[in-house]
Amino acid sequence: MDLAPIDPRVEPDAIRSWCDLVFGYLDGLVPVRLIAEKGTKRQDPVIRFVAADALAEHIIALAPVAADEHRAVFVVPGVVATAGKAGARDIRQTGVILADLD
Repeated sequence: MDLAPIDPRVEPDAIRSWCDLVFGYLDGLVPVRLIAEKGTKRQDPVIRFVAADALAEHIIALAPVAADEHRAVFVVPGVVATAGKAGARDIRQTGVILADLD
């Protein structure tokens, strides 16, 4: 999957603000998952590990590609030390309290 140029459907300033708020003082790799949208063709999930300080620009470039492929971009709100490991036990820092309300 290649990263596309900035798309008018993406709001870069909002993405940068959110990344700075959630990850601005964390150090490590952020797990970014691309998951097929409900009701679309089956696609294997993709996971990337992005340095916290490069996350915003990565999401800005990735979002239109994900939209074109009917994938959701899910960003784990924490950092891990090792690429390839993104389970709850692998999170080494977070700046949020996560509540799953469904």
